[in-house]
Amino acid sequence: MQEISTLDWDFRGKIMKNETTINWYDLKNSQVLYLEYDTIKSLIDKGTKKAGSLSKLCVKLNSNQFYNILKDNGGLSVKNLKKLMVFLKIECDFLNEKIKEIRKGKICSIKNPKFPIDLHNPRMGYLLGHLMSDGCLYYDKSRKNLIRTKYCGDEQELIDKFLDDLRAIFGEIYFNREFERNCIQIKVGTGVVGEIFKRAGATVGKKYKLNKGIPWIIHKSTKEAKKNYLSAIFDDEGSVGNNPSPYLILSRSIHWKFNDTEKRILYKHVEPLMKTNFFPTGHFTRRISIGMLKKVLIKANAKKLLSKILEAKPELLVEESQLLKKIFNIKNHTYVISFQLTSENSYSIMSSLVIRHKKNVINFYSEIGFSLTKKQKKLKEALTSKKWLDYGA
Repeated sequence: MQEISTLDWDFRGKIMKNETTINWYDLKNSQVLYLEYDTIKSLIDKGTKKAGSLSKLCVKLNSNQFYNILKDNGGLSVKNLKKLMVFLKIECDFLNEKIKEIRKGKICSIKNPKFPIDLHNPRMGYLLGHLMSDGCLYYDKSRKNLIRTKYCGDEQELIDKFLDDLRAIFGEIYFNREFERNCIQIKVGTGVVGEIFKRAGATVGKKYKLNKGIPWIIHKSTKEAKKNYLSAIFDDEGSVGNNPSPYLILSRSIHWKFNDTEKRILYKHVEPLMKTNFFPTGHFTRRISIGMLKKVLIKANAKKLLSKILEAKPELLVEESQLLKKIFNIKNHTYVISFQLTSENSYSIMSSLVIRHKKNVINFYSEIGFSLTKKQKKLKEALTSKKWLDYGA
């Protein structure tokens, strides 16, 4: 164990943090860690010797947890473990591979956690892509500041890959698997995972309301991580078209607010022309195509309102479009395609990102592609049918 000087700590006695590397000491102070018994006993013995006795060590660090640890091989809070390491002046990274469990109560949240966690890990691109599409982060209403993680998919292949990527980055994570509306839902209860995804820039809450862009770590990461992010969002949200030529399309929606004058125009001229679509969940959406909306608002002399709607593209979709162009040289276009009124009386605007023309579609196929086998196969068949692929590609 390597000793460190007080220069490696900031003036408040806290460990200096790296922006893209998560260590055990970056977790919440209340989080409980379970270490290998021989390791924690050795640390407490060193502390006891330095303080003069175990009771003096407890007084000095203002905690009686050390008695329980020696007696029952119990867990130690991050706060008290940091205090102990500071007192001993031992490099905290020494413990990264010594942590057996992160646990809350009797349930193990993460077994053999993989510290340090690197946000630049290319597999983080896949996970963040899924969380910004069919997955989400959300605050538990019954627990203060606890972020839950959820991913929904109707393909077992995507569920398996999501779980494999979670394990590769975090360790053996405890999760619940549920079935709802013909989809498999993976729910990760520990806030450790949610907090780390939040730190990487994933949106916490309803993406269509918050209207935020790509997680910042994707912009800073490698080309491979960017590729994985784009592959994941197309796996979840994208589809392949073949008329008149192969193309790819990905759609996203956002809620939009209007002032009272704009609402009156929409209520009088637009809502009566909306068609209602019902869903198996029991909710419904009223919808009008953007082509019809243009005609109605121009006739109603509401061109300013029309411009506002046409410019209301999701920030996330706009940044994804730019990522395709700048990093992979895949030209694409974004369009507002429909205007909707939800069952909660919120106005929603749907936009699509479309990749057309031989060069761009082939670039997507070869440089990014779908990780979902059936979608990549469908894309290959579409390209082959137009003889856009070399034989055997």
